[in-house]
Amino acid sequence: MKNLQFNRLYRLLSAVLFTTAFFLLGACSPAEKQIALTLAQDAVGAANAKLSQLTQNKNLSEQFVHDVKNHLDTTDPQYERIMGHYEIARDLYNEYISQLQSSVKSGRSNSSAADSMDHLNSATAAFIGAAAKGLDPTITSRNVQFDRAIVLPTVDNSVKKLSLDARKLLADHVIAGMRWKPWSQI
Repeated sequence: MKNLQFNRLYRLLSAVLFTTAFFLLGACSPAEKQIALTLAQDAVGAANAKLSQLTQNKNLSEQFVHDVKNHLDTTDPQYERIMGHYEIARDLYNEYISQLQSSVKSGRSNSSAADSMDHLNSATAAFIGAAAKGLDPTITSRNVQFDRAIVLPTVDNSVKKLSLDARKLLADHVIAGMRWKPWSQI
């Protein structure tokens, strides 16, 4: 269901972008139209890659929550600790999503949020590390870099090349759906 919704929104985003490009390029030469179409396709491809990263982040976090709920008793102190780590990471991640939405809509870079992104990576690593250890207490013997478990895409020139309508659609209907749910709703 999630992939179906993502594909539908991706097709809609592509349609908005290509329709806008078609009307704006009516007086252009065939070579100029081809260049513009290639640039538009590159922008949609870059946006798709960033959306894929956000989808993977959400799926990873939800899978850990499902695993913890299915394998730990709610009275276990680790359960509460893991849930607390998740709530902190979720709040920071959803704040990042809000910043990303704003950057996409405005067409401005969000790379200035490096400190908050580092804090988010640390909080997410704490959640994933606590969940992994709670699920398998021998996890400390494994060499895993939990701070690299999620990828935080930034708004770059490829996304800035999208039309204003396409950026608004991307921010309001696609990126907004990448927010992490509260623990109780997973």
